[in-house]
Amino acid sequence: MHRLLDTWDSLPWPGLTYDQLAQRSPVGRATLARATSGRALPSRSAVAAFLDAVKAPPSKRAATLQLWEHASADLRKTEEESTDYLVKALHDLHERAGRPSMREIANRAGQSVSHQTIHRVMSGEVVPSAGTLDAVVTALTNHLSPGRTQQVAHTLPTTCPNDVSPHRR
Repeated sequence: MHRLLDTWDSLPWPGLTYDQLAQRSPVGRATLARATSGRALPSRSAVAAFLDAVKAPPSKRAATLQLWEHASADLRKTEEESTDYLVKALHDLHERAGRPSMREIANRAGQSVSHQTIHRVMSGEVVPSAGTLDAVVTALTNHLSPGRTQQVAHTLPTTCPNDVSPHRR
């Protein structure tokens, strides 16, 4: 993604405000500002709108969109690796909790999460919200004695191999 940001700097837009760019673009000022911030990968349409707004030459446009494609593929791979890691950690915890059914986990969570949602999380179909993840982990560890919960917690990995914000797969 850093190469994509370097491309922004080489485009003919210095001196233009985001408001001026937005007047030339189908997207708003905030979208353009987010697209160039480097905090997250912008959508392809935001990149294209930015390139249109700065009147990027065709060769620069093609190169920038190609960089976006590479950054997007890298991000998808990283998200998949992180999701796989989370699913493995949840399966380890599920095993240590005695392999309760999804319905049993939902019951232990006080029905705050449906058994269908728990199944989708455990299968890696969706990445859980923080609340859902907390409910599942709590449900899988609450029935354990305090000593056993502490023992299980110490054997689980504490860090994710990639620092990403997961999204639905």
